[in-house]
Amino acid sequence: MDRELILKLIEAVSASPVSEFEYTSAGEHILIKKELRVPSQAAAHPAEAPQVKVQPVQSVEVNIAPEPSESTQDEGKIVKAPLVGVFYSSPAPDSPVFVELGQKVKRGDVLCIIEAMKVMNEIESEYDGVVLEIKAKNGELVEFGQPIIVIG
Repeated sequence: MDRELILKLIEAVSASPVSEFEYTSAGEHILIKKELRVPSQAAAHPAEAPQVKVQPVQSVEVNIAPEPSESTQDEGKIVKAPLVGVFYSSPAPDSPVFVELGQKVKRGDVLCIIEAMKVMNEIESEYDGVVLEIKAKNGELVEFGQPIIVIG
């Protein structure tokens, strides 16, 4: 597999919502993994693609690490979207929201709904604590692994 194709694969995975890509053929194995990034204003220049060497029957692993979030780095536990879909803060448009800022929650409490393929998925809290921040907006598309709520 030539270097150009590998770099194109890395760019394609970096630009897509896919978090992992694996390919094996004729004794060559490529594994590209990434973690979703939280957008940062500090990143003025995009990073150059990593240099990758491929030899037959050799595994290549590329990890694209996220930048630490300045606002929530030490302030709480982040609940991330477990799937791609539309974020809803209440069970129906005329219903009250599941959680509000400052509200105490327990492990297992419903925080929101993510609709994916016409299925409403209730997202439960993994933590006990207080809702510090709601990062997603009602009706907004969220990506897999995207921070949606911060609990402290």
